[in-house]
Amino acid sequence: MNAEVIMKRFWPWIAILACCGFCLFPKSLRAEDLGGGRGAVFMKDGRMVVGEVVDIAGRPLHLELRDGQKLPLQEIWMINFINTEWNFPAEREKLERNAHYLFYRDDRIISGRIVDLISPRVFQFETNEEVPLEEVKRIYLTNQLPSAYQSRLAEQEAKQTQNFVGTFSGQATPPSGGSRTVTLTLYENKTALLTQVFPQGREPAAEQGVWKENPDGTITVSLSRPGGVRRAQNVPLVFRLEKDELVAVQFDQWVWGSGGLRLKRK
Repeated sequence: MNAEVIMKRFWPWIAILACCGFCLFPKSLRAEDLGGGRGAVFMKDGRMVVGEVVDIAGRPLHLELRDGQKLPLQEIWMINFINTEWNFPAEREKLERNAHYLFYRDDRIISGRIVDLISPRVFQFETNEEVPLEEVKRIYLTNQLPSAYQSRLAEQEAKQTQNFVGTFSGQATPPSGGSRTVTLTLYENKTALLTQVFPQGREPAAEQGVWKENPDGTITVSLSRPGGVRRAQNVPLVFRLEKDELVAVQFDQWVWGSGGLRLKRK
């Protein structure tokens, strides 16, 4: 049986298995843009269900989709009406109590208890406040991140850490003049070492410190001079990773020059 015959015979089953895999493991999906009342419903057990939201009804309350699926509200963690992404740490930090948090598309926030979806597709809170679905970005039905997503978050953070670990080097020219070679090494244990080699035989300088990852995908490096004296910086040293380069997006121009730092992985 040649490859072409095998593909024709088994392609329908391959497609079905692929779709099932996507439903069970949404972390493998690229973000899909949504619209028209469609939402990505993230269940507490880790499943993702995508569909058009048409009603909230029943006792206990459930979310009803256009295709007939009924999802109990108490089993839902979050609904995203923008795309199929689930990880928004800046929003999770604002979930202060166990309530329903609705994030508008213009970044306003309302919290309380959603009790209905009235015509024409308007969320109604128990306080009688009403929010049209078209104005909604995301809804969180609990302030706790379910364990299914905690494990995915740990995997993502570990992967991101590995992306930054390594040695990067480049040139810096401060306002005082004199280009110098800057080398920054980021270790897996979140410590850092920055060395500067100056021209004209001046002694190299080395500074130790720590680095941390930020919710927006950048990192912040905090350095200390020999003896544990904290570097006097007016602006934090923040980098983003561009392919194999660390690019400073926040830095002190008096220390590093107006061009900042662009360090290439060695």
